[in-house]
Amino acid sequence: MDISDECRFIESTLSRISAEITTLLAQKARLRQRLNTLRAHTSVLPPETLACIFDYTCLGHRDRSNISSVCSHWHKIVQTTPSLFTFISMRYNRANAVDFLLHHHRHAKDIPLNVELHAGRYVSPQKMRPLLNTLLTEIPHNLKSLTFHNIDQLTWSLIEAHSDTDSAFPKLTSLALNFSADAQNLTLKATKPLFSGSRIRTLSLRFAMPGLEEKLPLEDITLLDAKSISSEHGMRFLIRCPKVVNFSWEVDPGWRRTPVETTAVHALPSLIILPFLKTLMWRTGDMTPVASLIQILRLPSIQRLEWEESPLLPQSPPGPRDFRQQFFLSMAELRILQTTLNESTAQMIRYLPTIITAEITCSSGISDIFLDLIRLLTWTEKNRTLPCLKALTIILTSISRVELDVVIEMLESRRAEKHSQISTFLETFTLRVGLHDITEIWEKRQTVSLKRLVKGGLELIIWEDQRAPGRMLVL
Repeated sequence: MDISDECRFIESTLSRISAEITTLLAQKARLRQRLNTLRAHTSVLPPETLACIFDYTCLGHRDRSNISSVCSHWHKIVQTTPSLFTFISMRYNRANAVDFLLHHHRHAKDIPLNVELHAGRYVSPQKMRPLLNTLLTEIPHNLKSLTFHNIDQLTWSLIEAHSDTDSAFPKLTSLALNFSADAQNLTLKATKPLFSGSRIRTLSLRFAMPGLEEKLPLEDITLLDAKSISSEHGMRFLIRCPKVVNFSWEVDPGWRRTPVETTAVHALPSLIILPFLKTLMWRTGDMTPVASLIQILRLPSIQRLEWEESPLLPQSPPGPRDFRQQFFLSMAELRILQTTLNESTAQMIRYLPTIITAEITCSSGISDIFLDLIRLLTWTEKNRTLPCLKALTIILTSISRVELDVVIEMLESRRAEKHSQISTFLETFTLRVGLHDITEIWEKRQTVSLKRLVKGGLELIIWEDQRAPGRMLVL
């Protein structure tokens, strides 16, 4: 290569390098502009506004740490916003648990704390005892919400020992006691009321032991959520909550009845009225043990009822005749019913004339009960069951041609002009079928009848759940 060629090579290399430098400088300028923009965005809002945003999005220690790491400006705002330190979630055996709790207590200043405690693989009494002592005896005056998970015998003995003292919980409005499934045989040892001085509005229970309802302050409860306790025990809680607005009761798969829970309820008043209860969710409950309670319980303000009774067992003793009648007839404001079909459903809906919206789930193997129910819902000159019903949903695993014929007859009766003067037309009907293509069982005459109902103004929704997430069929 001669000198001239070498000069040209150097010039071309310099030109290429210059172009690359220009590109890199432009890229650097864009990144710097983006960085400045980000810095401007983290600082452009007033501290008060950022504090409100952080308060809305921050759910605990981890969220707070992430927010603090963005920039020094955000870190300063986090450290000077007391409300960001009010939510505490930790394990019972957390290292330095007491220091962690008191750190939040100091930073929260006078704002009440929301504390949630979880169990780890191994819970050490040496770590748990000082934590619960600090929580329940040193700062009970500054607690708004308490949630205990996986309560076993050791945990409960410590909670009981520290919460039946003379310490007051004046700001405590929410309490959740979630016992472990193997702790159902625990017994109460407290001689004084637990969590004294509190005005608990929201109470959540799981696997609670009998007798607990006598030790908790229930007079101000408005929301009661009870899982995995017997129907009798659930009712004992309910009747002690005169201001309850929403009550939910449900059995978890891990629950089993304990011998202690079969004891009868004594010294019942002649009538129990819960004037503020608006929502009742009762699932898989055996009604036989609480028949005497149901007879004297009145719910005049209830508007939504989710009712699922467990099937009667062969060994179950029969309850009093029509013990549900006055209970359901007292629900003069009831508008929404969600229930599971069983032997008592027909009896129940006869006593609920004010229902506007109903959803009925039908399990397999009860075709005769289903047909009886649909015939009961079919209007005749003498039968006006559910006269105010406007929307009906039926959920089935399968449906036969005979059952479809009876359903169509029911729909036609509730859309007939001759009944419009004294009852309300059914406006919406939803049919959900789970196990097969329902169009396979339709006959042409049935399709014609359904189309005629749609043409007459009925909103007809037919949903097939066989293909997830399901499909809606259009006539």
